[in-house]
Amino acid sequence: MISTLLYKIITSTINRRIPGKAKCRWILILFVAIVVSQSPLYAAHFEEPRLAIIVCKTSFDKNWETVQMASHAWAAISNLAGIPYDTLTLSEVIKSENLEQYSALIIVQCTHISDMEYTNLQTTFNKYHSADGNFIIDGPFGIYNENGLRGKRKELSGILGFEHAGFLGDVTHKITVTNNKHYITRNFKRDQFLTSTLASGLNTLVPKYNGRVLLSSYGEKYSYPFLSVIESNNNRIVLVSESAAYSRVSSLFRNEPSLNFYPNQIYEVLIRSIHWAIYGNLRNPFPVAQLSNADMTAIVRLDADDSDVLAEQLRAMEYLVRLAEETGLVSVYGLVPSWVPDAAWGPLSFLGEKLEETGGQISTHTNSHFFSRDVSEQLAKEEFDDSIQSIQSHMHDYGRYVGAVDVLINPNITIKMDSYNQIAERFSLFMTHGFEGMIPFGYGNLTWFTEGINNLAVVNSTPVPDFQWFYDSAWNYSVAQVTQYEEAIFDHLYSEVGRGVVFNQMWHDYAINSRYDRHFFDFDRIFNQRIINDDNLPMFEAMKKKFSSHPIYFPDAEDLPNKILAMSQWNYSWSSNEKQINLIIDLSQRGSRNIAKFTGGMGIRVENTKDVIQKVFINEKPHYAFREQVVILPNLSHKENLISVILGPDQPSKTHLRFISKRMPLIEKTANGLELTVLTKSKAKFSFDLKKNSILLNADWQQLDLKRDAVLNGYVTSDRRVILQEMSHGEFILSKSTVPIVRVEKTEDSVTIILGEQDQVGENIWFRSLRKPRHVTLNSTLLITKKDWEGYKVTLPDFSENAKVKITF
Repeated sequence: MISTLLYKIITSTINRRIPGKAKCRWILILFVAIVVSQSPLYAAHFEEPRLAIIVCKTSFDKNWETVQMASHAWAAISNLAGIPYDTLTLSEVIKSENLEQYSALIIVQCTHISDMEYTNLQTTFNKYHSADGNFIIDGPFGIYNENGLRGKRKELSGILGFEHAGFLGDVTHKITVTNNKHYITRNFKRDQFLTSTLASGLNTLVPKYNGRVLLSSYGEKYSYPFLSVIESNNNRIVLVSESAAYSRVSSLFRNEPSLNFYPNQIYEVLIRSIHWAIYGNLRNPFPVAQLSNADMTAIVRLDADDSDVLAEQLRAMEYLVRLAEETGLVSVYGLVPSWVPDAAWGPLSFLGEKLEETGGQISTHTNSHFFSRDVSEQLAKEEFDDSIQSIQSHMHDYGRYVGAVDVLINPNITIKMDSYNQIAERFSLFMTHGFEGMIPFGYGNLTWFTEGINNLAVVNSTPVPDFQWFYDSAWNYSVAQVTQYEEAIFDHLYSEVGRGVVFNQMWHDYAINSRYDRHFFDFDRIFNQRIINDDNLPMFEAMKKKFSSHPIYFPDAEDLPNKILAMSQWNYSWSSNEKQINLIIDLSQRGSRNIAKFTGGMGIRVENTKDVIQKVFINEKPHYAFREQVVILPNLSHKENLISVILGPDQPSKTHLRFISKRMPLIEKTANGLELTVLTKSKAKFSFDLKKNSILLNADWQQLDLKRDAVLNGYVTSDRRVILQEMSHGEFILSKSTVPIVRVEKTEDSVTIILGEQDQVGENIWFRSLRKPRHVTLNSTLLITKKDWEGYKVTLPDFSENAKVKITF
């Protein structure tokens, strides 16, 4: 923005006042001035960045699958890029009187455009382009009319400076980095492959002039542009031949010999394309929003397709309850209520209530697991409304409370998004599926066809559904192979994509139960064509270990959609220099007021710097929750919130929270220490970076990191106010406790630990000390102390709340 203004001022002066031979010297001065203006020593700022993700209803009618998967993918990419967005149709774009509010327009697979809309768009896009608007074009743009006729339509592409070169390439081609001297590709090596071989050619877009090809579809004989950029004084345009379709350009796993898993990196390029389209070649650090403070956000989707088999339901629910208790990962459990026998509702309601008590939610998988891509008003009443009423009434008949049934799990084949109006009227979260082989994720606040209802969150399942792994006759993998591939997919999403990406693998009741004798499976055909695994649980258990061992954010079915809405609906503005970012987040507009109480646990990520966060202030008060380049948000005010982030090359000097897996309304420093408020119904994990020897009060469990004493991990299993209390010196260090501690008292010769409520027999405390303890007592009863690799171990007998463990030196 600064360089554009400077360019206009100086070029105007040069053209008016400088004679021909002297212009060269002034052009050089102009170049240096622009470069200097981009220096990180200078301030940069941006007011309310916002994207418009645009689809065309005519294109959707002609090729709904491509448009649906690509639009869902771009919503996820926008979430990962951390830029607020709106979802619009071309007709809404034409009618818009304020298109300039959008920092960039993402045109998604608008291949077919009616003659009338095409004519009107020329005026609309000319105006937006002339107002310094930016574009990302995904796929052919308006090359066909509503009747599928292809004429000499070149006006729109002419405005933007590109053309459709045709369907080029084949199954031998891969996407490779052609130019790594650009912001979008500078993190990659030249000639680096980003994808496996494609499943088909691509509808190729090429710039006409002033363009640079950054990625190519590379073959042994020919290469074609895949991602190009066009930059002028006032506009930035990104051309993408295809982001998500049957070429499988973005897939992570393909069920084909010798292909299988590939660590695809196309999405990182597309994320950076959004940043460049909005901000250009910015050298300053800049902030973006993040769905959660962790690198991954995970929730279980359970399709209860065997709702008529009570034993399976009980085992599946019990497994998911244990999963929540052991890891904190909670489930959305989709029943098919018309299939549930009357006699089964009693035990089902008992376990359903228990599932919800641990943070899960009973949802609907529709009333009869219907088979249709289109949902009429009548079908919605029969399948949605009747299922909601059935679940609630049957649960209540047995005196069990379940919350609102406001989550829908897509049954059978994929529901088309032009039926989302029926879903948005009834549900806050829709879990869908069908494109896992083409796109690794797709989620967002998707409102293209919701007829003015703007609060629907949609989440696609991630690769690979257990149905395909274990039951699809076209697939053929042992449970060991399944486990290996699914772990690889998880690791890639966690480590290489990160940014709070949503992991939502589709699970089924029959898969957890390792059942194959199902009424709608042709068992003989499956048995003759694929491996039949005796036990599917190793895959689920391997994933449980991943969830347990990684710092992941685990939202429930109320938290997740509200965070998704926040990513789309809030506004923020920012300014930065080399060492400081100032950010204003505004929750007062676009109906986002209600999401303020769900911002706790979200993140603000700092991009474009190697420095790390030193300090954070929120509304001028010190904030003690952040890690290297991510601020962990508390609940924000429903109005404006000022966040200041101080950066530097060194590690921060103050103790702070670095991770939390559940909602965090508040963290503040008080006379008692650093006080953290946690909201949870299952295990909520957290970690602190310590600068002084400290202990956690009111935590159910705590342990100093086995590799780094400077990190203290802990968890609670219910709503809690946890206090991180500094100890006066390092002579005594509590290294681990499996029992809550409510207070610590110290004298010259002793440390007394006051315990909370005992959860089970055989709780332990470990401590380290420079002085050897003379004896340890529990309420004056002498205890045996053993020394192991974690320190002195004290095993506690039965005790009552507020019992005292006294360590005397």
